[in-house]
Amino acid sequence: MGQHIDNGSPMEWIHAALAVVRDGETVLMLRRREDDRSYPGTWALPGGRIDPGESAREAIEREVLEETGLRVTVTDQLGVYDSPLPRRNRTYRITVFDTALKSLPGQLMAYPSEEHAEARWMSPAQALGELELSGEVTRQVLEVLSVGS
Repeated sequence: MGQHIDNGSPMEWIHAALAVVRDGETVLMLRRREDDRSYPGTWALPGGRIDPGESAREAIEREVLEETGLRVTVTDQLGVYDSPLPRRNRTYRITVFDTALKSLPGQLMAYPSEEHAEARWMSPAQALGELELSGEVTRQVLEVLSVGS
């Protein structure tokens, strides 16, 4: 299931998905709660782990609904990124999807929620310039989107 790294321990691969949820020229960004174990107080695109037996597309539609209250449909796969965490001996394989809203943007759930403290609609360039981002994959996706806008 995993590859071996220099110390001989098997690398754990964790499959996850991120969503680019758009409203015109803006994308939805979520700020993690301060008590988040991994990236407290930082901003990310909606997403999460893919459950066993679930496709990446199914996972992203479920995660967006759970995290935001919005219904989306996947329109395109934007890329696959590997995000290694050598100290934890794991690598996240993250599939990024473009989505279309099936809900109105105004139906965004109230915050704070169980996982997030705040949500904002922002241009990708604005998010890059103003927010502390939760990981390199989020930064890379926003950079690609800001060039395309």
